[in-house]
Amino acid sequence: MKQYFYIGRDEEQRGPFSLEQLSRESITRGTMIWHEGMKDWKPAHAIPELVSLLDGIPPARSKTKKPDSWLAWSIISAILCCLPLSIPAIVYAAKVDSLWYSNRIEESERAAKKARNWTIASAVSAVVLWILYMFFILVLGFASII
Repeated sequence: MKQYFYIGRDEEQRGPFSLEQLSRESITRGTMIWHEGMKDWKPAHAIPELVSLLDGIPPARSKTKKPDSWLAWSIISAILCCLPLSIPAIVYAAKVDSLWYSNRIEESERAAKKARNWTIASAVSAVVLWILYMFFILVLGFASII
């Protein structure tokens, strides 16, 4: 009979438990579980024999706030200028919500950070290009007067 161990909310290892005993514990889909024969800890929803125990249990909510996706800003940046730099911003921004709601919090936060960085790079390059354009127009204007 398999003996299961899990990591509690206080980050302490608990166990061993039989499958029946484990069903009475307060585990969620994201609770990290291990049993003999496994190489590493896995979330409960990834262990086939535990899936039936988890039916009806919602995924654990993160204590952190969902990161801003930067999607609107990346689209505005694409419209105003700098489409090449806005494309990765839009791609990363589009991933943020789907990663967050599939409980892949760290990946969601990384995608949000990359979306922010690409959006800022796009906006800064747009400002620089507009300034260079205006400078070029002024130089041509003065050159035609002389």
